[in-house]
This record gives sequence, structure tokens and C-alpha cells, in this order.
Amino acid sequence: MRWKLTGAALGLAALALLGSGGAAAGDKSKQLPAARTPEDAVKNVLAAMQSGDPDLLAAQLAQPMRDLFQLFIQPEKSREELTQLLDKKFGKDNLAPPRPTIADWMKKQKAMQVTAKEDLKDGKMLLTVLTTEEREKGGLRYTEDRWVAVKEGAGWKILPPMGGGKTETVKRKGPDDNEIEVEVRTSDWEKSLADAEKQAKWAREAAPKYRAVFDTMLKDVRADKYKSRAEADQALSEAESRFFKENPPPGTQPPEATKEKDKLEKPQQ
Repeated sequence: MRWKLTGAALGLAALALLGSGGAAAGDKSKQLPAARTPEDAVKNVLAAMQSGDPDLLAAQLAQPMRDLFQLFIQPEKSREELTQLLDKKFGKDNLAPPRPTIADWMKKQKAMQVTAKEDLKDGKMLLTVLTTEEREKGGLRYTEDRWVAVKEGAGWKILPPMGGGKTETVKRKGPDDNEIEVEVRTSDWEKSLADAEKQAKWAREAAPKYRAVFDTMLKDVRADKYKSRAEADQALSEAESRFFKENPPPGTQPPEATKEKDKLEKPQQ
């Protein structure tokens, strides 16, 4: 099991992190101008994505997603560091499928366009956003999501959706009037916000523990505790399993709880 944000219009849920290069630490002095409109906020998200800087991206997100993303990124940076150390010590795992770093994935976002907007309560605005992403094997992928724009201080910030939702593929005219397939994803923004708040509350407590899993692995690998990559990979898998058993994310249940629920709900013969 991996800790990952679900639903993920920005791909925050899709941070499959392996390979060389590592996560960009981010230039703390780098900033984008305050977004005067919701459309400007979307432009800032795209600029941050294309920079490959996760810290700059976090700055474009509204709370609680900003805290959640920042808490999520730190353990994943440690995961990338561990992968690089294992590559150096034991050689690359040729059987594992190549997976991009955070920065690599972010830079695959090519365009974001606001195609519709709707006023919500409390000054928020619901945006329909068409995203164009470069596919791993070539070509382009088009997705349409609903984001919430929130006024924070002097500018607007973005809340991408959390959790599940309905997805359907439709055919439309693309930017060059050619027919394209678009993955249209819809979600309940109020539920999405509530889910993000639950995840952020969990992450504030769990993220340091999750990062400690990788910090311990880094220490053990440097101390030559493992004789092979397979042995180290097995140790990491077991450590992550223990973590999620002891710290189940919101909306999930540890295996024992699921089995007990099934047992209670099973009709008597």
C-alpha cells in the first residue's frame, strides 16, 4: 500500500515516485504573482507544475490542500532518496517499471483552460478546467475536472478535488478543431473539501511517522544491514504495511477490521 491522495485533478494522487533525479527541493525565493482572478489562479497552478517545483505548486493551493500536499511531499522525497541509494548500492531494479519523479510528472502538464465557472457560497467559485497532459508513451491526454477557487488574502488559490467521483470519456473538438477524447470527472465539491480536511488532520499526525519509515530504511541501508536489494525491498514493504495497519487513512479500515465487519454481517446459516 502507498499513501496517495485520491481523485487528483492535479495529479497529486498520481505521484508515482521512482527513477533518477529526485524531487526538486524548490527555490524558496521563487514566487508567482498573486492571482487576481480564479483564471489567474489556474495559470499559476500550470506555471508551478511546469517549473517542476512542488513547493511552488503547494503555494498555489488553498487550505487544507496546501498543508496536505506539503505533508505528503516530504515522505515521498525520502522515498526517492532511498531509491537512489538502493540504485547506487545494488544497481537499478530492471524488473520494476520506470516511474517518474515528482518534477518529471509535473512537467508533463502542457495546458490548463477554464471552460466554465459558477459562483458558490462563501465567495468561492466552481471552475471547470480542461487539462492537457503529455502521455508517458507519447501523445496527449485530456481531462476535465471541477476545481474550487478560493480567495485567500490578496489572491485566489485552488482546491483540486479529493476522493472519488464519476468518470466518463466523451468526444469533443480540441483546440485545433480535431476530435479528441476527454476524460470528464465530476465530484461533489463540498464532500471533496470535507475529505481533504479529514486527510489533512490525519496527515499532520501520520506524515512524520511515514517519513520515519524511510529515514530508518536509509540508515539501515547505509549501515549495510541488507545483503541484497530484494531483502531491502521486502523490509520496506513490511514496514509500510505496519505503518498503514497502525495508521489507517480516513476512509480505510485495517484488514482485521474489515474481516470482523464481514464476519458480523455474514448471515447465519
